[in-house]
Amino acid sequence: QGMKNTQDTLLGFVLNLFVSLPEPRRRHCRVYPLEMLLFCAMATFITGRKSFYDMNAFAEVYKNLLIELFGVSSTPSHDTFARIFRILDKKLFALCLQKFSEKIGDIMARHVVAIDGKTCRRARDAARKAAHIISAWSPGEKLTPGVCMVGEKSNEIPAVLELLDLLGATLKGTVVTADAFNTQKATAAAIIAKGADYVLAVKDNQPELSKAVSLFLDHFADTAAPMWSSTEKGHGRLEVRSCWQSEDVKWIPTFKEWKGLKSICVVQRTSTRLTTGETTTSRRYFISSLPLGPQEIARCVREHWDVENSCHWSLDVIFNEDCCLARAGNEAANLRTLRSIVMNYLTDAGKRLGSTDTRMRMMTKAGMSTKYLYSVLGYNPTEV
Repeated sequence: QGMKNTQDTLLGFVLNLFVSLPEPRRRHCRVYPLEMLLFCAMATFITGRKSFYDMNAFAEVYKNLLIELFGVSSTPSHDTFARIFRILDKKLFALCLQKFSEKIGDIMARHVVAIDGKTCRRARDAARKAAHIISAWSPGEKLTPGVCMVGEKSNEIPAVLELLDLLGATLKGTVVTADAFNTQKATAAAIIAKGADYVLAVKDNQPELSKAVSLFLDHFADTAAPMWSSTEKGHGRLEVRSCWQSEDVKWIPTFKEWKGLKSICVVQRTSTRLTTGETTTSRRYFISSLPLGPQEIARCVREHWDVENSCHWSLDVIFNEDCCLARAGNEAANLRTLRSIVMNYLTDAGKRLGSTDTRMRMMTKAGMSTKYLYSVLGYNPTEV
């Protein structure tokens, strides 16, 4: 009855996603509903706690809530939580994240979707490398629409293709950005096939392309005024960013191998320390399926780094992801997906509540106040 009363709420939507997951346990092991265990885990993270022991403690403290929502009065142990995250299908759980992000956000209309990888540094042992997970990040919406774990005997490239397939039609109309490691012909083709555009960094992992593009654009930048530039002052520095873009790309030796390639560009960053007057200049080179529009290119390049500043920073500082030792089975991948669901939930709650609090402050308040936790979850106990 409690779950029925949440059907028209965001919490009800999330619980229905959890209900739709295939049950990974044998029938005689299903003492607690799968959706209840995942709800406890999600709510535990929202209160600022992070371990399987904390999930057990949440279930003990909020026993009445679990009775109201799920009709279960006993408390699952920390081993029960560990076991479910170890055996839960990581791809289908990641699909829940993708559906949830579609529900609460709109990453369409040329919003950037940044693709980048991050290593869970302590999720390893003597026989296993640290877990490496690829994330998609929407800087405009501050949401994570999808994640994908890199296989132990693989690398980022097939994982990125898998992530693009997971996101599917969600990408239509967006601009996908990626670092040089993921500048691959297959990646460009997959992005175009999804109805999206791309801005991909070019470095020496594509030596022929890098040499041709850098020589051409260096000459262009040295002989022509910037097609777009901006000046910013802060953190003791004066920074000038300039962009040159060219649609003359058919001369590139591998032009036909890059699906949808329409332009190449260089973004130059000149930084001057205000205290010493010391100046440094760097250039980064990109290929893109976007037509001429240097300001748009520069915006996409700048927004790409929000995946580091907002997404990865939050995972490390707020959720202590690098300190998490969970690594058995699918634990690392599923906990990463759960963290992303919670980040999205907090982003939506901030908008819904009209709050200017940071995610960390919201989690602190949720851990101190049951009323505030319910407001973040969007749950009204008087309805039960």
